Amino acid sequence: MTRSDIFRRPSRRMAVLSLASLATGAALAISSIVAGPALATTGGAATTTTVSKATTTTTVAKGSVVKGLAKALATVTDATVFPASPPAQICGNTSILNGPATAPAGAIVVAAGDDSAQNWSIPGATFYFLAGTHTLGQGIYSQIITTNNTTYEGAPGAIINGQGINDFAFTQVSTGVTIENLTIENFIAPLNQGVVNHDSGANWLITDNTITANDGAGVMVGSGDEVTYNCLSDNGQYGFNAYSPAGDTNIVIDHNEISGNNTGNWESVNPGCGCTGGGKIWATIGAQITNNYVHNNYGPGLWADTNNAGILINGNYIANNDDEAIIYEISYNGAITDNNIMGNEIVQGEAFAATGNNFPAAAIYISESGGDARVDGGLYATFNITGNNIANNWGGVTLWEDANRFCGNTPGAGPCTLVNPAANLTTCVSGTINNAPYLSDCRWKTQNISVTNNIFAFNAAAVGCTTTAGSCGVNAIISNYGTTPTWSPYLGNTVINTIATTQNNHFADNTYTGAWQFSAGAGTVVTFSDWQGSPYNQDAGSTMNGVSYPAPPPGNLLDADTSTLEGSIGHWVPWFSDTIAQSTAQAQSGTHSLQVNVTAGNGWGVQLNLWPGFTAAPGPQTISFWGLAGIGTVGADLQAQWRGSTGTVLGTNDVSIATLTSTWQEASSNVTAPAGTAYVTVTFTGPPTDSGAAGDTLYLDQVFAGATTSTGTNLLDSNSATLEGSIGTWVPWYSASVAQTTAQAESGNHSLQLNVTAGNGWGVETSSWPGEAATPGPMSIAFWGLAGSGSLGTTMQVQWRDGSGNVMGTNSATLASLSTAWQEGSANAVAPSGTAYFTVTFTGTGAAGGSLYLDQIFVGANTAGANDLDAGTSSLEGSIGHWVPWYSATVAQTSSQAQSGSDSLQVNLTAPYGWGIELNNAPGFAATPGTHTISFWGLGGPGSLGVNMAVQWRNSSGTVICTSSATLAALTGTWQQAVTTATAPAGTAWVTVTFTGSSYTTGTLYLDQIFVAA
Repeated sequence: MTRSDIFRRPSRRMAVLSLASLATGAALAISSIVAGPALATTGGAATTTTVSKATTTTTVAKGSVVKGLAKALATVTDATVFPASPPAQICGNTSILNGPATAPAGAIVVAAGDDSAQNWSIPGATFYFLAGTHTLGQGIYSQIITTNNTTYEGAPGAIINGQGINDFAFTQVSTGVTIENLTIENFIAPLNQGVVNHDSGANWLITDNTITANDGAGVMVGSGDEVTYNCLSDNGQYGFNAYSPAGDTNIVIDHNEISGNNTGNWESVNPGCGCTGGGKIWATIGAQITNNYVHNNYGPGLWADTNNAGILINGNYIANNDDEAIIYEISYNGAITDNNIMGNEIVQGEAFAATGNNFPAAAIYISESGGDARVDGGLYATFNITGNNIANNWGGVTLWEDANRFCGNTPGAGPCTLVNPAANLTTCVSGTINNAPYLSDCRWKTQNISVTNNIFAFNAAAVGCTTTAGSCGVNAIISNYGTTPTWSPYLGNTVINTIATTQNNHFADNTYTGAWQFSAGAGTVVTFSDWQGSPYNQDAGSTMNGVSYPAPPPGNLLDADTSTLEGSIGHWVPWFSDTIAQSTAQAQSGTHSLQVNVTAGNGWGVQLNLWPGFTAAPGPQTISFWGLAGIGTVGADLQAQWRGSTGTVLGTNDVSIATLTSTWQEASSNVTAPAGTAYVTVTFTGPPTDSGAAGDTLYLDQVFAGATTSTGTNLLDSNSATLEGSIGTWVPWYSASVAQTTAQAESGNHSLQLNVTAGNGWGVETSSWPGEAATPGPMSIAFWGLAGSGSLGTTMQVQWRDGSGNVMGTNSATLASLSTAWQEGSANAVAPSGTAYFTVTFTGTGAAGGSLYLDQIFVGANTAGANDLDAGTSSLEGSIGHWVPWYSATVAQTSSQAQSGSDSLQVNLTAPYGWGIELNNAPGFAATPGTHTISFWGLGGPGSLGVNMAVQWRNSSGTVICTSSATLAALTGTWQQAVTTATAPAGTAWVTVTFTGSSYTTGTLYLDQIFVAA
């Protein structure tokens, strides 16, 4: 999928609504899809894979739906199962739809015929409609004006007919109204308005009705309404539409048959309107959409659009809708559980394919939506999609986040997010959106979504998909390249780089049958093995066509099969003079290895068939493999090629076993991926010492390329680091208890067990004061984490303190989502000038009762050298050092701001469109080849944007042979640190430094603690 392809996904939604017109805003769509005819029921149960789940359903008594159900199910479990057959076959079912044959006691009996003279304004009355057709008059606004606590009930065969003349049947904001056992048809409500409960009155019970063949929505839903056991069919726009000007709360949509709606084909009439489907809810807090039969609608089945939260979609049978079964858009906190979802999205998927649009059209489409504990009391703060049967739809589940969609960049006035009232149309704008908290809180984020324990079945022939790879049968976690507006802080790959890796979106423990594909990041179609591997780490514990695939080794950039050979041969292919095979003849670990058969002398080679390689990043790395001789005398050399974003090789590293033996041997080397690394490829060749001869064989296993684990002296005491002797200095901080435990250990026999005692966040800390001793300079911080119970992540923060215990700076390492396999979180850091002590905290979110384990906690120097820059140039304390203006700037040593000490470098921007400063000490400071840490601290003043520190590595003649950089993309009013690891190439003798940036105005910024260390 290309970048342009992925941005063509229609973003179908309305702008802020008014009750009178419910006017639609312009959609963020690039293409529009014309809804086609209803799909015949061919993709349902008959084509579904046989499953072992029970097929019983729960019957709920009419009118007795428990409104507290959503709260009761706040902790989602798989206690129920998806319905094997429709739970609500209501249309034409007279045993449900027929009312009493005689009028209830005290009821006002309404005869069939013209009822325009009837007085409806009798609060608390019951009106009983006799059998036959009832009309309300000849005016467009002839209608029943309801009053509070009034009941409108029909005898068997009672019909209220709008004659194609009347807009509405039941109106006003009355409360406590009941409408039951009626057929309501042929009303002509305008677009985005409704026939029954036109004004979204509260606490209505609408039950046992047939509401059909109307324009607009059959039913409007207000706060506290129950819509149950109705046939909502063949209406012009929606079966139901939940909207109130102040937003709905606590609605119930249960045991309805919702079919054939959107007969007006509104996406064709008003392209991109986002105004079609079986049913839609807007700005609703707390909804239960349960046990419905939603089928053959000319558009989506169910759609939650714009700032909904706490929405339970459970136990529904959703089949053969033209578009998605479920859309959840710019909203929060949902649970989509135990639904049977079959044969959906095929009409729209085929239309996409016909126009070359290979966006992964899905049965469940999550668009700019996810979990956030700050919304609706944290109900469904982990957005669960679990226990569903998703069979023979065009696609599976797509998690999408449009980089260009945020408060301040939506149609019309546009809505804003629910997470923070301060993030609004006056703050989510140029000049403020780059700063915390707006940078985060102005976006609707696709985050904290758990897609687990679902059955995904796909048969391309049954679906009718004959298009290119990546179009159908896809699960996806994707975003697009940010392009607009020019001041957006989300331009480029900002969201692409986070949605599939750091926003806590996880597929796990699912069952797949059929030829499923997977799409991640910018829409790259990857294999199941790649999907499970780094950096995506998806579908741990899942099975594909009955095969359970092992998780990749922690930290490995290679996928599990390429590394371990257990599931398949991975991406290995012959290069020259050999054949290869996945083999069970030998294995260093597990049951398989890679067998290499040498077919000619003078060398051999194998390589990967993956281009441009596995995703990687600059910095310290480890490369390693295990090797074993089969026949003959032969060695093996692993070479890692570090590649830039275009696939160009930036550097290589090798590790060899000169001569293999009949005993497994490991070769391992710590190396550095150079600045600019985006991918890594790996080759094996025969080394010159023992390149092998025709007929030789060898075996390779446990191939690894990944981040180097922490080394060096740990500044933490042994017990606080390893937990082996005692609990060390760890104590609870808030909402947690801690214990030394033998239940789990990453190394040794003990770890730190943490039990969460309350929701809304927790923390533990070291109790020593002012902390452990430390000195300024490059550092490594790391820990290992394991999930116990619940869905938890954690952040380790190190606070660098001066001699008085004052915090001078912080650094963090994070594991966003712990799993049942030990994972390492690590980061490079720099303790600022003046550091004398440090303290450590761990924090996270999770519900009471959750638990996790921590082990091998590390804070220590990651290099042995000192700063290559002199003290004045680095800290600005003694002088301005060697800093001079380069262009469009002046510089000064200043005491008005300082990250550490009392002085910093003030940079005044004198012209827009770019500036620079440099050193005046050519050829620079003395330096040597090898791994370095480069870092600086920056603070924004008026008019400044971002800043880039470029380090020029120079040879003995002063010629630049390589550059490295560290960047702060957006300075704020708070000091921030940029830190990265770089490699000074062979031949380096000197180093120089420049700072550059761009600004649309003149302004000021400050720099401090500038560091280049070997």
